[in-house]
Amino acid sequence: MKRLLFLALAILLVFISCLPVLPAAQAPLPDNQPPVAYIDLISASQIVPGDKITFTGHGVASAGSVVAYSWWSSINGDLSTSPSFTTTLLSEGTHTIWFKVQDSAGIWSREVSGNVNVVSISNMPPTIKVFQVTPSEIGASQPVILSWDVSNASSVDIDHDIGYVSSTGDKTVVPFNNTVYKLTATNKVGSVTATTEVTILTVPIHTVELYAIAAESGHVRYDGYVGAEPNVGSIIVIKSAIPMEAFLSYDISAIPQGVEIKSASLDFDDARMVGNPFLALGSLYIYPTSYDVLSIKNFTAGVVGGPIYSTGRMPIGIASSTLVTEAVQSAIDSRGPRFQIRLQFADCSCRTGESYAGYVTLDSNGSKLTIRY
Repeated sequence: MKRLLFLALAILLVFISCLPVLPAAQAPLPDNQPPVAYIDLISASQIVPGDKITFTGHGVASAGSVVAYSWWSSINGDLSTSPSFTTTLLSEGTHTIWFKVQDSAGIWSREVSGNVNVVSISNMPPTIKVFQVTPSEIGASQPVILSWDVSNASSVDIDHDIGYVSSTGDKTVVPFNNTVYKLTATNKVGSVTATTEVTILTVPIHTVELYAIAAESGHVRYDGYVGAEPNVGSIIVIKSAIPMEAFLSYDISAIPQGVEIKSASLDFDDARMVGNPFLALGSLYIYPTSYDVLSIKNFTAGVVGGPIYSTGRMPIGIASSTLVTEAVQSAIDSRGPRFQIRLQFADCSCRTGESYAGYVTLDSNGSKLTIRY
């Protein structure tokens, strides 16, 4: 009998040993865990005093929601209580930027951090913002435009006998071979350089010069008046300043379908300025457009879409950019017989009755579109 009892006990022990081992139950996490803060954006790691810099962050709460934010600088102290802000007030030095969030239970997160170095402009080398040649591919003996924009430089020099130039500008040149232009900007800290290249195409280039069609060009005023002159800006009508936009239309039907446009440029050499619209209205923009007969519906209040060219001064000489070329290419690819443009100042608020600003008047017979393909 004892043998049977021991045998049964042994079998029971073997059975128990084969059972799976279950993990110990874990206690649930408390609901009052602190939230977690995240820095999403510090828009620059190095700036000069007075530069704009943007900070953006967010938080995640374990319960409830995030209700408060705190940004703090190791140099300037408290910065903001918003999730995102922009400032120009960071002092010179290396800042550690701390960020934390608070949830609806009143619990603050641990701080997270990032760094921003605010360097005196006198201790920084020059910055070459823009140095480009337009167009970058041309036929033999064709002109190109070099343009540049440099900051914090005591001198700016371009090779190939162009020499010293102002910090911002443009220059028309005629290269005879494939040419790499080099710009050197210098100050007491040192020098920086940038290059841009123009290629002379060996394939034949066809050049077409088109003048605006006078019967299809003109201006449209905010009050609905349509005039034959391509004027853009504002004009006095019965003691009120009325905004107006200029329109130019070019016949591109003779350009073959399927061609690749190498360059396109607009020439406004015959433009005249009445008053000083650039001072009051800002830059002048050129937009591609499409119309049959000019009417008030063609007037556009406010900036819509991206311009293909802009200038902050009188449009005298060649207005050229890759966007102008692309716009002409698009018009030809769409098999349209016209390439049409609208000219509008940056400030087109259309608030009549304000002070007179002036306008630019264009001569449709002198407004030339040059296309190379």
